[in-house]
This record gives sequence, C-alpha cells and structure tokens, in this order.
Amino acid sequence: MKALLTSLVLGSLSGAPALAGSLCGVPEAEVLDQITGEWEGAERLALDNEVTSLISETSLAVTLRPGAYVSGLTDSLTGTPASLTAATERYDVDAVDEALDAADHAVLADLVSDTPCGPEDLPQFTVTLPETPGMSASGTITLIAYFTDRILHLSDLTLRSDETVLFGTGSALLTPVQ
Repeated sequence: MKALLTSLVLGSLSGAPALAGSLCGVPEAEVLDQITGEWEGAERLALDNEVTSLISETSLAVTLRPGAYVSGLTDSLTGTPASLTAATERYDVDAVDEALDAADHAVLADLVSDTPCGPEDLPQFTVTLPETPGMSASGTITLIAYFTDRILHLSDLTLRSDETVLFGTGSALLTPVQ
C-alpha cells in the first residue's frame, strides 16, 4: 500500500508516469541514453560553518547529456558543462540516509524506497566541481538513478568567498521536465 501511495504521489507531483522502470543492476553506460534530457527538482542545501547553520531551499534545473552535466551552478562557476562520469566512490543506503538527514530531507527516502535494490546496485554518476578563483563552490555532486523517471541528486560542496567558508550538503529528487 505504501509503495502504491508513493507512486501515485510521485506521479501527481512530477507529471511523470507513476510506474517507471527500475534501474537496479543496469550498468551506467546503458543508463546514459535513458536519463539524457532536462530534469528538475526542489533542492534542500544545509550550509554550515563555525558561526552559521541554515537550510536553503531552491529550485534545481539540470540538463544531462552523455558525459555532461549542466546547471545554473556549473554555468556560473565555469561557463561550460561539467564532466559527468561513472562514480568510483559509491553511496550505500547508510550514506544516502546520512546525506538526506543532513539536509533535513529524509522524506526523499520514501519516494525512492519502492526500488527492488539499494543504491549500491544502482547506476551512480559523479560531477566534480573544481575550486575557482574568487567566490567558488567546489566538491562533488552525485546522481543516483533509481528509476527512469527519478534521480537522487546529492551535493557535497565547499563554498568559499574572501569573507567565509561554508560546507554544504544538499539533496533533491530530480524528475523529467514535462
């Protein structure tokens, strides 16, 4: 019943079909064609340093192409698409839960819990953001493709300016733009 309710809620929220194909055990190379396109979601980003702790919410728009990741963040940092590669360091269920808890976004776990496997058996992709001169955001973004219509977007970032350094942990559930 819980899985059915989750599927119905996701279908109504994303405009996507309620039942999409699971990507359990599918190699990353085979998934790229299925996830190429425009995606959107609501990101929660926990920002922390010695004096500040806050959670920021923002709309996230991402374009995925084979080997490329484009977002407002990557465009503002480098002006070019970031490289999208198969993840070498993979998230397991505990690491996903920890990232979701850090951004106070644990509800996303329920929205992908109807997968027949854990994240370690799903296609995972990484974007590495280099440190840039001046104000910058460096770190990694990991995409875990749970289904053909749901990608978990996890950010582990360091935001720097001349005045401060913030550490950010973010999460979003991306769905195809309709």
